[in-house]
Amino acid sequence: MAKVAREIKRDFEDIDRDTSCGARIACVIPAFNEEKNIRAVLEVVSGYDRFDEIIIVDDGSVDGTCDIVLEYSGRFRIKLLKHEVNKGKTAAVLTGIDASSSDVIVMLDADLINLTHENLDKLIDPIVNRELDLAILDREGDRRTIFGFSNCARFFGGERAFWKKDFVQIDIPEDGGFLLEIIMNLHYIENGFRIKSIHCPNLYTVHQFKKFGKVKGYTNYLKTSLKIVRESGLMNFMSQARAIESDHNDKKVFEETLKKLYGLKELQEKFSSEEMFEFISVKVRNSRDRVRKAQLLAKEKLANGKNVAKSKVFSFVGNVVVKEIACENISFVIAINDNIPEFEGELGEKYSAEYFLDRISGKASVILIGSIGFVDAGYIVAYDKYSDGSIYCWMAGVDIKFRRRSVLKNMMNYLFTWAEANGYSKVTIKTRNNRREMLRFLVKYGFNICGFKAKEDILENRILLEMSI
Repeated sequence: MAKVAREIKRDFEDIDRDTSCGARIACVIPAFNEEKNIRAVLEVVSGYDRFDEIIIVDDGSVDGTCDIVLEYSGRFRIKLLKHEVNKGKTAAVLTGIDASSSDVIVMLDADLINLTHENLDKLIDPIVNRELDLAILDREGDRRTIFGFSNCARFFGGERAFWKKDFVQIDIPEDGGFLLEIIMNLHYIENGFRIKSIHCPNLYTVHQFKKFGKVKGYTNYLKTSLKIVRESGLMNFMSQARAIESDHNDKKVFEETLKKLYGLKELQEKFSSEEMFEFISVKVRNSRDRVRKAQLLAKEKLANGKNVAKSKVFSFVGNVVVKEIACENISFVIAINDNIPEFEGELGEKYSAEYFLDRISGKASVILIGSIGFVDAGYIVAYDKYSDGSIYCWMAGVDIKFRRRSVLKNMMNYLFTWAEANGYSKVTIKTRNNRREMLRFLVKYGFNICGFKAKEDILENRILLEMSI
């Protein structure tokens, strides 16, 4: 009954808020030390004629942020408000909204990349047309993983639009920091409001590790993520995904993200902040060292004349780009492989560059990388193992974030084209009982089971498949 009453009340409010009467719209941008980024955002919002107010709240910046805003305030309808000391994002947003006399509030971060008027229309239209009560822009950058956290960032993004009348009913502490969006989400969901995310494939933000360096940036992400998990709780966290996500069907990705977040929460309970900082520092250094080691080893193999890979060739298939790389670029494979959970040992160790290069050195081989946009999503390493007219697809995998997006299918299509062009009559591959996803793909693609090798654990049995070209 309470939900029905809220809906009836909202229908009457729709009449009061009839957009044909001209709802006023304000843009509120909190900023802290954003001199490198805010100009691009100001260029867009200052030229957007639907804003009646543009309010920038400088949250105690010590760089040239204020000077840049003042350049625009003299020419456009931009108002600059200042905090003498840094109070945090929530306090800055509350200051801006309190100073606004508009009906609709549009919140934007100051470090957006590629913001357009079309993005703003997508955000505002569902609100003024009363289709939604809270709209959130789902930035493409939030779909790129940061130790697995970013997929959750898709529903607590800072680009959102809402009616001010609804917002002022929320009890938001000024010291909420970066929890503002979570507090808003939970309030809107609990009170039966309509809330959705809207995907903008062109929109990005400057990540923390770009602003502060990898170690401090990743540490900031870790701390923020843990605060969000603690604030919302597991059930509320998942309810936000169900209520808000407009097109997020990657349930496995979401579940893996939750596991990582709660695993790190347990780590934080065991270790101090300094120890966690060192943990991330070591992780970053190890990742960088692995790539450098792979590059050096590949160059050494190349110098010894063991590289027989062909020249780079690109194939554009749908939204997946398949490219053929040479052995000296094996580091690309290593980077993808680190995000494939099936390819790690009992202690979590990953395959090294030596593991790959030693196997294919001196043999006819091909290394394929499948990418979506500018992100490498999967790889195939194949070589002439049996000298019987077949090419053996030895290693093939797709980053867990990009599965079910035809990456493996497009790479396999390329492999068959390459094999035929190089005189091979069939492609062979080996998998295991416990890798059902790969086994299902291979059978559906057209491979036939031609043998198997038994192991002590039946789930580890090797299954050999082949397909004629």
